[in-house]
Amino acid sequence: MASIGAILGSVGLVALGAIVAVGVVSPAMAEPPPSSGDTMSITVSQVGSNVEFSFSGNIDTGAFSVVNNGTISPRYQFNGQFLNAYIGGSVSGTSVDTYTPSDLSSLLGAFAGGDAEANAASGDIFGLNYNIFVGAAVDVPHNYTSGTQLAGTATFDSTTIADLGLNTGTFTQNYGSGDKIVLAIVASSSSPVIPEPDSLGLLAAGLGVVGLVRRRARRRSA
Repeated sequence: MASIGAILGSVGLVALGAIVAVGVVSPAMAEPPPSSGDTMSITVSQVGSNVEFSFSGNIDTGAFSVVNNGTISPRYQFNGQFLNAYIGGSVSGTSVDTYTPSDLSSLLGAFAGGDAEANAASGDIFGLNYNIFVGAAVDVPHNYTSGTQLAGTATFDSTTIADLGLNTGTFTQNYGSGDKIVLAIVASSSSPVIPEPDSLGLLAAGLGVVGLVRRRARRRSA
């Protein structure tokens, strides 16, 4: 016959197990963190003598209404009434679906004018459109699945950010439920830094001192 102590011990272990089971929430049962939304990031930068447009991210097409489909080539054009900023794809043209968002006005401050066709492009296609008469739209690859990652580039040779009429800064357009398009225009360059004349003079003087010290050291050791 089991002792009273053994019975109480067994009951205590069962009770303790019940308390632990109730008090600890399994990671699988925990609620997932809220979604931060879809973000499309676009960067325009000066790279040597060229300007490069690049983008990466995704688009929530569920926040838009599809308008039509067609073919576009990478280019940049803005005249105050119309904006066409097409990045990536092929210079000979890529099939796209066009969606209408409610607004792209927060991005328009980046553009002051300009018209150029890209000399090279790669990756997926993405486009921003604005028309004062019919509103704004975005272009994504034909049959694009909402939320799928996209990335692409377009290069405009022998030009500058100023020549294309672009204003440096970061511009953000919010849409949908926590979704956004972020456009950053930066005047960076990968060209080597050329020293100023004064710097070159100081460098030459420093080298002369080093040479003098070495010559004296050789004389002492001789």
